[in-house]
Amino acid sequence: MSGRLASDWNELGLSESERASNALTAKERRSAWAAALYYWNQGLDTDPLHLPCLLNRLHALKVLGNSFSVMEEAGVLLTQMQANKESWQKLSPPNTPGWGLAWRPPQFPFVSRPLVLNPHLSPWEQYLHFLARWMAAHSGVSFRPESTPFWRLALTIDPEDIEAQVIIGLYLAKQAQVEGAFLLHKIQKAVEDSHLHWAESCANLAKEHLTSVLNGKPPVLPGTQSHENQGIKALYEDDSIILISPSLNSISTQVILSSGHWFEPEIDFCRRYLRLGMSMLDIGASIGSYTILAAKQVGEEGSVFAFEPSITCASLLEKSIELNRMSGYVKAATKAVGSQTGKVYLILNEDDIFNRTVSDLYGVTSPTQQVDQVTLDEWWLSNQEPNIDLVKIDIGGDALTVLKGAQHLLSHTSPVLIMEANGGRGSLSEQASEYLRERGYSVFYYSYYLKELLPAQKFVESLSALNVIAVASERYQELVELGLLDPDIL
Repeated sequence: MSGRLASDWNELGLSESERASNALTAKERRSAWAAALYYWNQGLDTDPLHLPCLLNRLHALKVLGNSFSVMEEAGVLLTQMQANKESWQKLSPPNTPGWGLAWRPPQFPFVSRPLVLNPHLSPWEQYLHFLARWMAAHSGVSFRPESTPFWRLALTIDPEDIEAQVIIGLYLAKQAQVEGAFLLHKIQKAVEDSHLHWAESCANLAKEHLTSVLNGKPPVLPGTQSHENQGIKALYEDDSIILISPSLNSISTQVILSSGHWFEPEIDFCRRYLRLGMSMLDIGASIGSYTILAAKQVGEEGSVFAFEPSITCASLLEKSIELNRMSGYVKAATKAVGSQTGKVYLILNEDDIFNRTVSDLYGVTSPTQQVDQVTLDEWWLSNQEPNIDLVKIDIGGDALTVLKGAQHLLSHTSPVLIMEANGGRGSLSEQASEYLRERGYSVFYYSYYLKELLPAQKFVESLSALNVIAVASERYQELVELGLLDPDIL
């Protein structure tokens, strides 16, 4: 192998990453990415400044989830590229022979041209833009301040990057900065006629938010009588419609307007696990990001039942179900789910996504609504004890309160569970973990790039996971056959 150029090693690494994308099993995907990492390291031994090897190595480390410092390394490279441009004078354009890049950003649904490689930029600018986009995508959700500097840099390098433009535009508009409204107004001139409604929605939301701030109007809490709940139609999951809140204070609105998809990796797990004829329960459905996706997967032969206590969110969800002609197999109830049946109080926040329920009002100073609460067992028994394949639980608190009211459902159907991690730290509460262990469940996190369930808190990436996935032993073989679980890792 001596005498190979860095570009040769890069091509070998790309071949392995392509093998990973076509692999049928989790083990094959991990093995291919490990081989790719080896080849890119060999390329850097040959030429430490070979940009594709540098960038692809970073991505492989991220994919394999075995490095605490990958984002720090990316930041160092970003600084070096900006400070020492002269070190990279002889560059071939990205994705030419020997100079290919392994990472492909998800296609932005509102434009037709590729996102990263603007032919009007120099090769160095294209690589710099690529790195800024990669860091933005892996620093956190687009609305979070951790990723904002990288989206800003991407937009500075390539003013034609519409995705960066809308993300920064929405971010600045929410901060009541006029620049945000200007950026969002510009996109109306850059998109195809078929997506003009999306562009107009972005611009109008920014204008309304700025007007409200300038007039000194406080934000109107969802669920109050003065809140107008018309909703905005938005493209979702490429060919579905979802109604979102007409407010920049809504995280859901920002995320869906800026990507057309939901941001959590577990959405991808649902795509790969759910199949025609399956059944899912969505607990804490909000406006339906999981519900609508699940309905597409299970089809009319399956069923989806969503629980959402917020009147505002539930109303939007019900309209989305109607718009997508899913009413025959998707049902929604404006109810909370907990450990017992009765009345509870929904604490209202400026953003519906942060609503949560409490059993009494002791110490509560925020506005509330009284809502009905049911247990999953009560629902399950009253609906002829259907088989349930997947349950998603996101109630803004410990999932244990839902699990305690689902003892019969869990013991008889052993559904896969998607649950919010405790404090976003890749684990459940100790009590919830013990409760599930006693019922034969093991807890995993989902690796988006490896398309694999991995034991929670045994990999670096899992430590910051927002959600975990619990699997009963009865479901192991099913997941192994789907290539989502490696039996050797259990």
